[in-house]
Amino acid sequence: MAKTHFCPASRLPRLAVCAAALLGAALLAAGCNKPDEIQRYKVNRVEERVRAFVPPKYQTPEGWTSERPQKAQFARFKELFRAGPDKKVEVTVTALANRIPLLMDLNRWRDQIELGEIKEVPKDITKITVDKKECDYLDLTGPAKRTLVVLLPRDDYVWYFMATGPKDAVATEKSAFEKFVRSVSFSDE
Repeated sequence: MAKTHFCPASRLPRLAVCAAALLGAALLAAGCNKPDEIQRYKVNRVEERVRAFVPPKYQTPEGWTSERPQKAQFARFKELFRAGPDKKVEVTVTALANRIPLLMDLNRWRDQIELGEIKEVPKDITKITVDKKECDYLDLTGPAKRTLVVLLPRDDYVWYFMATGPKDAVATEKSAFEKFVRSVSFSDE
């Protein structure tokens, strides 16, 4: 009759440790066949990943005075001009990083010139070409004030060109404003 051999209980933990060590050595040996590979890659600096902000170039009409680019709370760029013989027309060039829905803009501008709120954007918005792009051109006339607005979406910004003031003064400056807006160009550097 064959003898059955049992390991004493005191030898089991030692056997388990040895088996685990042998298994670990086998796995380690299997993983050591590949040489270490160092991979190189290039990540552009943050300044190089973001397109540089470039303000537009434009021809200021005769008689307009610039009050130099200003810091604005929400705008990336803002420049103010005074227009007309008595400087009552305020012309602004503003760049905003986030596009506000046109209906909200329209109602804000309408409120500024004492016009009532509208429920939807008019379907007959005039267009004007600025820097080879067709842009929305709004002409809002209230009881005493008038506002002309051109919206130019470009890259990560929306550019707002606005002329606001007494309605007769804005009417006088309308053709100069349109010429000014049509002169806008961006250098693509």
